[in-house]
Amino acid sequence: MPPGLTSDDASYVPSIAILGADAMLAALPATAVQLTHACLAAGYDAVVPASWGDELVAEGCLHHLASHDLEPAVMCACPLVAERLVGSALTPLLVPLVAPPVACARYLRALYAPTRVHLTYVGTCPAGDDLALDVHLSPDELMTKLSTLGVVVTEQPLLFESVLPPDRRRFYSMPGGVPAVEHLAAMPTPRAFVELNADDCRSQLAEQLLSRQHALIDLAPRMGCACSGAVPATPPRDARATVVALEPPRSGSEVLDTCIRVELDRPLPPHVSPLRAPDRSASADASAKTHGAVQSRRSVAELTTRARVAPTADPFAPERGPRRRAGIPHRPAARIPAARTADGRVLPRAYLARRPVPGTPVVALQFADAPPEADAAQWVTEPTRRKTRAPVAIPPQGAVADPLTH
Repeated sequence: MPPGLTSDDASYVPSIAILGADAMLAALPATAVQLTHACLAAGYDAVVPASWGDELVAEGCLHHLASHDLEPAVMCACPLVAERLVGSALTPLLVPLVAPPVACARYLRALYAPTRVHLTYVGTCPAGDDLALDVHLSPDELMTKLSTLGVVVTEQPLLFESVLPPDRRRFYSMPGGVPAVEHLAAMPTPRAFVELNADDCRSQLAEQLLSRQHALIDLAPRMGCACSGAVPATPPRDARATVVALEPPRSGSEVLDTCIRVELDRPLPPHVSPLRAPDRSASADASAKTHGAVQSRRSVAELTTRARVAPTADPFAPERGPRRRAGIPHRPAARIPAARTADGRVLPRAYLARRPVPGTPVVALQFADAPPEADAAQWVTEPTRRKTRAPVAIPPQGAVADPLTH
């Protein structure tokens, strides 16, 4: 606390820094403890990790999955994922939650209430512009600020001696706010965890949804989620492991105060909402349950089919026009020969293989687009091979007009 001020000063507003996972990575080779000491030396009253927001989001995800009836579910806490998927055909499959920095900010305001606090988020998550936060700094801006103040991060203490540090351990979460694998496996209906890292994320997502595996699908690192550790220098598949390597071992119990509850649901468009589990009370009819399960499976198939086929349902690409099916080349329509009578009436093509009606004038075969003033003789073609099926003149009565017999 700055000199001359005490905790009894009603006008004083504590300043708290929330350090994102990418801020910890940007401070390397300095440790997270040294970065915390540097922020305290710069004037912040307290420094907390954004992993507190991960814990809140992961716990909220587990509660949401308990009522998520569809087999696959897609994690949607990262703003980059929400920008692509919310409002698309995949919206009913989403687990829509706020980003970890926003969850952490709401928790801190509830924790300090009724005291007003000033919150600064350090990280590149787009959620840093949320109204729950007062200031949004990038990791580079924080390092520049510390350098301007003469604070050298690598020279800070490696341990906390006289200050009770915030708990940086995890219980529910992995970086980015997804629940830990062991918590997904411990659900009444266990779920697998599938992280998509392929370059063609659209195809991988479609294949995973079509498999209808009872899983939680996450593509945040592939979308560049900073809260999961996806920074330019780290491949998406290694992002979470890189962050976990900088953290203490997992906790055996909950890290945050369970008495404090904050709103975590992400607002959805008014015309869509995630699907919920049907009524499973003892009085529910068994046949209705079966019908509901069948309808859920059909819903998944319909959603994934639309996502793969409908051009406007592709959340990863701009809207495009319809495409031709692969493997079927487009060829312009060829000119079709037509037989005509003397008065210009077009005869059926099958007429070539029939004997002409007695009295019907014999005319040369002409293409339908031949100029009327053209000489009919130049449109008469003599067949050269059996398989050419070239148009020929109608023979006189008694002969068979079949070019294959020549």
